[in-house]
Amino acid sequence: IDLATVGEGLGADAVAYELIKQGYKNFMVNVAGASRSIGTNAQGKKWRLGIEDPTSKSPKVFESICALDKAVTTAGSYRNYFKDDKTGEIYSHAIDPRTGYPVSHKTLSVTVISNSAFESDALDTGLLVLGAQKALDWGEKNNYAVATIEYVDGKPLFRYTTKFDP
Repeated sequence: IDLATVGEGLGADAVAYELIKQGYKNFMVNVAGASRSIGTNAQGKKWRLGIEDPTSKSPKVFESICALDKAVTTAGSYRNYFKDDKTGEIYSHAIDPRTGYPVSHKTLSVTVISNSAFESDALDTGLLVLGAQKALDWGEKNNYAVATIEYVDGKPLFRYTTKFDP
């Protein structure tokens, strides 16, 4: 059984629910990238998270965000991939279930903010498979905070839905 797609979200939610049950009002939980935050940090400010730069060889923040007491997860195809040495073609680890083949678009990551890390985790990979524009369209239609990073004209492009803006 592989729970990698939603296991992190389930874990983050479980820890967050336990902390809430124990009366904690300010915390941030991160389980392998699935985050839940409530309240403020030690400086009294809302928690800030970084969306990783998918074009950097070392961990670096591409965009800093504030989740506003929500859950945040990101699915990306920039770490796990295969490069064919003969053709130079890059193949994502994300498989499109409609074709059975790796996705072939230039979407590098999709970030989802929702009320639970399980929900965000369940959505982000499917939206990654759809690609940036369809992910953003879905987010607008369904009133979700979705952000994408895609490769356009040799540069990363960050776009997001209206709900992501706050």
